[in-house]
Amino acid sequence: MTKTTVRFGTTLTLDQAAEVILHTPKNRYFLQGEPGIGKSSLLKALSARLPEHEVAYIDCPNMDLGDIAMPVIDHEAKVTRYYPNSRFNMHKGKPIIAMYDEFTKAPQPVQNMLHPSLEVANPRLGDLPIHEDSIIFLTGNLSSDGIGDNLKAHSRNRIIPLTISKPDAGQWLGWAVNNDIEPVVMAFVSEYPRVLASYTEDGQEDNPYIYNPRLPKQAFVSPRSLERVSNIVRVRSALDAESVIHATRGAIGESGARDMQAFIDYQDQLPTRE
Repeated sequence: MTKTTVRFGTTLTLDQAAEVILHTPKNRYFLQGEPGIGKSSLLKALSARLPEHEVAYIDCPNMDLGDIAMPVIDHEAKVTRYYPNSRFNMHKGKPIIAMYDEFTKAPQPVQNMLHPSLEVANPRLGDLPIHEDSIIFLTGNLSSDGIGDNLKAHSRNRIIPLTISKPDAGQWLGWAVNNDIEPVVMAFVSEYPRVLASYTEDGQEDNPYIYNPRLPKQAFVSPRSLERVSNIVRVRSALDAESVIHATRGAIGESGARDMQAFIDYQDQLPTRE
């Protein structure tokens, strides 16, 4: 019998969060976690499970009120009504999967205008009801990340927070092998699993690779930045060494770039199988 480890609600993986959302679609869940761990990728995963739904990616920090709904004049009834923006895909008459990305960084008026869509009973956007089979979820960072996430009490009361765990090296490699990540990048992560540790874990206070709000750096290793650096490493034979190291440093930071470059140099010096 396989033994299941229960963490008593501390964190969930993205796969676990997807199952919770799919089985309780009327609830509005807020996925919170460290930067770059793949929270936004859940939109693609859910849409693959529910192909009959329309998809709406809502980039909350970059929205204004007019990007959500606009007043229109009903001359016959002599009233104004609010019609939602086409980006929500409600006009197609199908249920939607809407991700309010970085909701906690949105201006307060934008958050307020989206509130009616967060209701369990009779959710709406503008003056139009949202299809009853729709799924809406939010994403944001941990408050301890220190990057401007804010939720007021009336917002938090409408949602259910789910803290998403950062994937460790083994979990990320399981994803990477099916998502066209450059093999040498996967080998590097396998050899240096510490690059995917979390600052919330004990013993990572001096980890030079990862995001840590107490030791701010412009670039760091995360699942997202590893995907970006894979695109650079894949074409390294077409670039000079200085360009590769400079671009790699910009993607994953100084410490990650130097160790990855040393690993790649060694890899490229190995004899071929032939």
